[in-house]
Amino acid sequence: MSQGAKDLVSSLLTVDPAKLCTSAGVFESEWYKADPAALQLHIPHFSDNMRKYNLRRKFKGAVLGIMANRRMSAMFLAKPNLAPPKVEKPEVAA
Repeated sequence: MSQGAKDLVSSLLTVDPAKLCTSAGVFESEWYKADPAALQLHIPHFSDNMRKYNLRRKFKGAVLGIMANRRMSAMFLAKPNLAPPKVEKPEVAA
């Protein structure tokens, strides 16, 4: 594996958000620019499309979570016997 590839991978695995390599940074890396075939495969709006995709995916997950929560709430409100039984603590004689 080349040193440029190692540098790129290590910058992608960085925990510090300030030093983390972005998708635009990948396309600007020396390792990526060194391969002429890779430059021809680059989709110009990849970064924007990926961000929009992730936003839609997160929004869909939030909507599905809210729908599941509402279904569960309705199920427990409609059938009160599904609620966990209350357990009374026995009194301890001192």
